[in-house]
Amino acid sequence: AGPVGVEVAPSSSRGMEPALLLAGLQRTDDEGVLFQLELLEQLCSVLAIAETRDMLAIFDPTSFVPALSAIMGREVHVFPEVPVLASRAVKHFLSLDPRLSRVAVRANIGTLCLSALASEDTSEEGLNLAENAIKVLEMVCRREGRQVARMVPGGAHVAVRQLVGFIEVCDALFPADVLESALVALRGVLSSCPADETRAEEAASALYRLIGDGDRPKLQYAALQGMASLTSVLSVARETAALERIAADVSTELIGTLAQPRSSPATLSLMLLVLWR
Repeated sequence: AGPVGVEVAPSSSRGMEPALLLAGLQRTDDEGVLFQLELLEQLCSVLAIAETRDMLAIFDPTSFVPALSAIMGREVHVFPEVPVLASRAVKHFLSLDPRLSRVAVRANIGTLCLSALASEDTSEEGLNLAENAIKVLEMVCRREGRQVARMVPGGAHVAVRQLVGFIEVCDALFPADVLESALVALRGVLSSCPADETRAEEAASALYRLIGDGDRPKLQYAALQGMASLTSVLSVARETAALERIAADVSTELIGTLAQPRSSPATLSLMLLVLWR
């Protein structure tokens, strides 16, 4: 038997009615929370095989995404798999229709995902949650980077710092595509925010730490792409003083990179692009 008012379908069945499933996910009492692992497994199974947006008429994302965000936002979980599955379900919804990014952002998904990235939990569940979170952030930041940054406590510079911090450890813990997702999210936040909101000095400082890491060329290249986005924002805003300081730092790094016999042409090109702006 399931929680009061919600009959949990047997594992062998096709699953619950969407309305009952949603009601179960919205429960916050102790008894209801115990059954949410199975409910989330059912939801993810259905969404994973969905190929068209028709599924969204059955599982209304304007109701399900906020419910999933609320689950992700809980400080304590009886089962560590629960926030992992909740974030996976959000990812499935966004994959079915990227336009749902606005719904996700209104449900504060950006802040929740950034919190997951800042976690030091290196358990299997913790890493899976972080991987789902960066994939969700990638999708929402493509369309709603500015809104994500606005909703983060402390503003865009906090979002930039958290993303850069994640990028620093990314290559040691995750597959290469996760780094790419983090970079897309970072560019979305940087390029979508007015220069005065990005706190350019702090963002540039965080990125510059990675540019100087010649032992990890993937990180160096990722940071340069982020720096190119930042300088583009500053250039449009005519923030010449900040641009001059960034150019001075990158020029110093460029001289050091040119002295290395195996310098990447792509890295050199990006450095020149940053300086050109």
